[in-house]
Amino acid sequence: RRNNCLIVFSFGSCVCSGQMSQVEEGIMHKVVLFVDPSVSQLNEYAWRFEADWRIECVRSPWMALYFISKNQVDLVVTEVNFADMNFDDFLRQARDHRPGLSFLIVSNRHHPCSLLQLRKPVDYLELKRTIESVLARM
Repeated sequence: RRNNCLIVFSFGSCVCSGQMSQVEEGIMHKVVLFVDPSVSQLNEYAWRFEADWRIECVRSPWMALYFISKNQVDLVVTEVNFADMNFDDFLRQARDHRPGLSFLIVSNRHHPCSLLQLRKPVDYLELKRTIESVLARM
């Protein structure tokens, strides 16, 4: 794992051997952006999912907005508790950059919106299946 810069932690996906279906191959190349103020949580996501998708991790919604504005992102998996921005503002601004961008909330706090939400502490198998399901619909 490597740090591309002080604010964005980038984790490349592994190359799998053997035959993959087109669906599996397409999912493998999807970009999932994880947004969480906890470095240990981001490290956990990267460790668990780096073989499945191209994983990008940032610690704040401001960093996520910058990343989204400059890069292709297929799914944002995000916390809702941020010290530096209201979640609703983050969601609105992210969708201004990328209309139709998919979001999945993983938080210990429920947010009153229609987005798909999982509760922390998250079951990583359930999270993986949920991400696969969202990405397969794209």
